[in-house]
Amino acid sequence: MTIIDVFEERGNDAITRMRAGISDASGSLAQSIDYTVKESKGVYSFEITMEDYYKFVNDGRKPGGRPPIKNIEAYITEKGIDVNKPVQSKAKQVKAALKGLAPVKARIATKSHTALSDTLKNRRSIAFAIATKIGKYGYNGNKFFSNVVNPQWIESFYKDLEEAGLQDIEAQLDILIKA
Repeated sequence: MTIIDVFEERGNDAITRMRAGISDASGSLAQSIDYTVKESKGVYSFEITMEDYYKFVNDGRKPGGRPPIKNIEAYITEKGIDVNKPVQSKAKQVKAALKGLAPVKARIATKSHTALSDTLKNRRSIAFAIATKIGKYGYNGNKFFSNVVNPQWIESFYKDLEEAGLQDIEAQLDILIKA
């Protein structure tokens, strides 16, 4: 196995494991995870890239200040949360969306008919309630990145690179000796 093979194997494995650990509504974070391997004059570099907001998904957020309501509204839409159900169902949906936070009590007008403006108001109301709870209690991240790229993974990666480097050197020496 060559050094490049180790980078590719480890990169693909890390991407697969990180994507499996994410539950982002749009899937854009999971799809953004990638890696690059570069070589210049015998020096290799390996970089994992993804959307900047991965930090909040991975590490969570401490209490204090509300997150942007606009982002939560997008989350509600992407998750398909029905904002036009009676208050009891909405509270359960919000609670399920927040997993681990205190229950949310949102006052949402319900009518037998729902116009687009009612839907928008309801979505904003739920987003506001979620943002308020996150601001008050924070939330724990899911550690999708740090559960994969951790000290044990890095140490193992170095050992695999060391072995592959020795094999590459032996292969080059064999070529020189036979020439």
